[in-house]
Amino acid sequence: MFMSKDKLLGLVKAPFLPKKAVNKINEYQQVLKYGIFGVLALAVDLGVFFGLHDGAGVNEFLANSISISIAMLLSFGLNSWFNFGTKDKIGTRFLSFAAVTFIGYLVSQAVLFGTVEALADNVNAANIGKVIGLPLVFIVQYILNKKFTFSKSEEAIDYTRDQSLEGKEVAVIGGGFTGLTAAYEMQERGAKVTVFEASNKLGGLVTGFKLKDGTPLEMAYHFLYKTDNFIIDLCKEIGVYDKLNFYPTAIGAFYGGKLYPFNTALDLLKFKPLSFVDRIRTGITGVRLMMVRDWRPLTEVTAYDWLVRVNGKKAADLVWKPLLKGKFEQHWDKVTMAWLWTRIKVRQDSQDLLGKEELGYFDGGFGVIIDELEDRLKSGTATIKTSTKIDKLGYDKRSNKPTVKLAGKKSQTFDAVVSTIPSPVFASLSADHPDSTQTYRKKLQSINYLGALLMVLRTKKPLTEYYWHQIHDEDAPFLVMLSLDALTGPEKIGDNYVYYIGDYLDQDSEFFNASNQEIRKKWLEGVSNLFPGFERKDVAESYIFKFRNAQHIVDTSYEDRMPDLRTPLRGHYLANFSQIFPEDRGTNYAVRDGVKIVDLVDQDLN
Repeated sequence: MFMSKDKLLGLVKAPFLPKKAVNKINEYQQVLKYGIFGVLALAVDLGVFFGLHDGAGVNEFLANSISISIAMLLSFGLNSWFNFGTKDKIGTRFLSFAAVTFIGYLVSQAVLFGTVEALADNVNAANIGKVIGLPLVFIVQYILNKKFTFSKSEEAIDYTRDQSLEGKEVAVIGGGFTGLTAAYEMQERGAKVTVFEASNKLGGLVTGFKLKDGTPLEMAYHFLYKTDNFIIDLCKEIGVYDKLNFYPTAIGAFYGGKLYPFNTALDLLKFKPLSFVDRIRTGITGVRLMMVRDWRPLTEVTAYDWLVRVNGKKAADLVWKPLLKGKFEQHWDKVTMAWLWTRIKVRQDSQDLLGKEELGYFDGGFGVIIDELEDRLKSGTATIKTSTKIDKLGYDKRSNKPTVKLAGKKSQTFDAVVSTIPSPVFASLSADHPDSTQTYRKKLQSINYLGALLMVLRTKKPLTEYYWHQIHDEDAPFLVMLSLDALTGPEKIGDNYVYYIGDYLDQDSEFFNASNQEIRKKWLEGVSNLFPGFERKDVAESYIFKFRNAQHIVDTSYEDRMPDLRTPLRGHYLANFSQIFPEDRGTNYAVRDGVKIVDLVDQDLN
């Protein structure tokens, strides 16, 4: 009987091995299995070939064809069943596997030819070429098979529902993506929903505004990957998918006042601020990260320490450190590698075979989703209360139901209360709940947040052909600059040239609390330094936006401190982006968790 895929490497993961060795095996078990199955298939290939050719006298070419076919079937079956766990679309996956095998053959032939030509006087040239080609073919085939043959889409949301929450009254605290998704899903299951939002607009971090000419935009930049299946499914469900377009993107990297293209492996090879050796190491680091299957061992090491060890200190300091510092401020050296691995993996998964990427944006901006959800809620049984602040979240012992109290008003009872607010805020509002404990409040309050500061510019002329500009100078005044018109084309955004400038800051820092005039002055100077042709008179209009609690700090102990969606407080549930891990927070996972928390409510009320 075959060993299960979870126990296949059980003999290797023996108790006598040190923990670090076990972690490494866990981390790279997929590529290890791939290699083991490859060796097994090779042995079968040779055994069948020798048996047919030498034992049965079959023609060598026919014997070779039969042996290779059997080995390929064996390797495909073992990897599909025991390694990648893909048991669907077998025919399509096998054709892809065969195509990848052929690509490996071409790579092998190319290496062999190049080696023989280069070492024409060496009698062992062919053998050397074969040896060089084997690991290269293995890496190429593994990457292609993982990305295409055995790729698995994230589990889709099932929007076929029954009226399982009919007659139930549910409160949703917070009108961002998670809250609105949860409210919509509960209404579709028959619940009567009340949404409480503190600000005067719905949307959270995707809250919209309009330029002077009426062009709708978001206060904070957003885009979708092609792999963002949760939010794409929602768009199909509510009828706005036809407004979503994907565009080729271009990334530029600023270093030393110069802008470098930073899209493909070839761009990396041309990135002169790094030595040639460091460029190769950076590329190998990317390949190595593609081979990681289990992210859990990465939670125990910081991103910077891992990158210094694998990528080298020079590359870690030049490429990665400025981005980590820009994203996490003084906490940059505490961020877990598991978080960074997921960020890189999402981008790798969304790229095509040549490393090119397309990002999604909506005609009319992300507000089309917010507006449609709001319309559907209002046309149903839901009540939406904006500019409404919560005073307390509690529990009524007489009715055995959770309560919501607004300032100056009596508590309202509900069958369930779903909060989509930051964890420390939830801890404060629910402190008087009879089930609230100091230990639980301390856990919620241990999650630290940074604020997001953004400036949106409309200019009279274009500044750049790149969409994403990452800044690798540590003394840069901001983290990132995006050109929306470079992504969509100006015609999609009212024939405007629109730029987002953003940074994450300590919420108590002087600059985060500076006046809009001071922020605008410093950041426009930064734009002038990046684009010498830019002048202040080129700015047609600009806007400053601040978001508190916009990015949580994911350090190496974060997973242990992350609160559950189902809280220990009777009747209360909590879903916010700090519970998204190891993935980075974003609209796709906000939609996922909005549906996930409704499933929990549904289970508990039925």
